[in-house]
Amino acid sequence: MVDTGAEVFCILHNAPTHGESEADLECWASADFGKNWEKRGIAAPHEPGANRMHIAAGLYNGEWIVVSSGVSVDEKKALQPMWCSRSSDGGRTWAVDKHLDLPKRLPALIPFGRVLSNNKGHLFCTGYRAFSRQEPSRTYFLRSKDGGHKWSKRSELGKGDSNECALIRTHECYLAATRTHFDHHIHLYRSRWGRYWRNLGPLTLSMQHPADLTRIDDSRVLLTYAIRNRGCFAIAYRIGSSDGARWSAPVVLKILSAGNALDCGYPSTLIRNNTCLTAYYSSPNPPINDYHLGLIHWQMPG
Repeated sequence: MVDTGAEVFCILHNAPTHGESEADLECWASADFGKNWEKRGIAAPHEPGANRMHIAAGLYNGEWIVVSSGVSVDEKKALQPMWCSRSSDGGRTWAVDKHLDLPKRLPALIPFGRVLSNNKGHLFCTGYRAFSRQEPSRTYFLRSKDGGHKWSKRSELGKGDSNECALIRTHECYLAATRTHFDHHIHLYRSRWGRYWRNLGPLTLSMQHPADLTRIDDSRVLLTYAIRNRGCFAIAYRIGSSDGARWSAPVVLKILSAGNALDCGYPSTLIRNNTCLTAYYSSPNPPINDYHLGLIHWQMPG
C-alpha cells in the first residue's frame, strides 16, 4: 500500500491462488484510510499464459508507480519480464512500459516492497532472483534516473542469501529488511547512500518473514512481519530507531491461524496520526476458503 496524503492505494494480485492462474495487478483506492475501498483500474494486465504477481509500488512526481513481474502458469513457472506502470489520474488508467532497460546479466528480477524517490528525481527499489536450485537467492538495490525506464544496479546486499527486501529511507540512511534464503528469518542492513551495506544482524527467528518497514517519525521506524511457525501463524511488529540499531521486543498484532493456514503474511503498513493500517494476505483458512487479503486498523503504542 502507498499513502498519497489524500488517498491510500493498494496494488493486489486479483486471483485467489499462489501464482497458479492467469491474473492481473489491480489498483484499489480508499479516501478514508482503509475503511471503504473502490476498484480504480488495472495497473498491470497479464500476458496470455502468465500472470502479474510481484509488486513494488510508490510515488513519483505526483504519479502512482508500480514495478512488477510475474510467472508463467505452466509447470515450469518461468519468470516474466519486469514492467513499470504509471498512473497520473489516481489509478484509473495506467501506462505500462514493458521494455525496460535493465542491468546486463540481470534480464529478469522479482521486485518487492516500496519504490522510493529522492529530491533529484531518482527512483529506487529492490529486486531479487535465484539463478538455479543450487544457488541461494540474491538481492539488488536498483536506481532509475529517468522515471523508471532504465534501471542500473547500484549495489548488491544480503551476501548472497537474501530475497524479498523491504526498503525504507529515514532522515539519515537506507534500511533494508531482507528475507534469508536458508532459514527464512529477517535480516537488517543499513546504508548511507545505497552503495555499501552494513550488516546489522537478524530481527526475527527462523520462519518469521517477510518484512515491511514504515517510517513513524524522524527517530523511529516500524517493522511489521509474518510469523509462520507451526501452531502460530500471525502478524507481528517491532519498533526500531531510525538508524536500525535499537529495537523493541516483538509483539503479536493478530493471530491468523493456530494451524490451519499454510501461507500467510506479506504485511504492508501505513501510519497516519498514530493510527496504523496493515494489509496482509493468507492462504485458505476456515471460514475463508480461498487466498484472501485482510486489513487491520490499530493504534501505535504510546
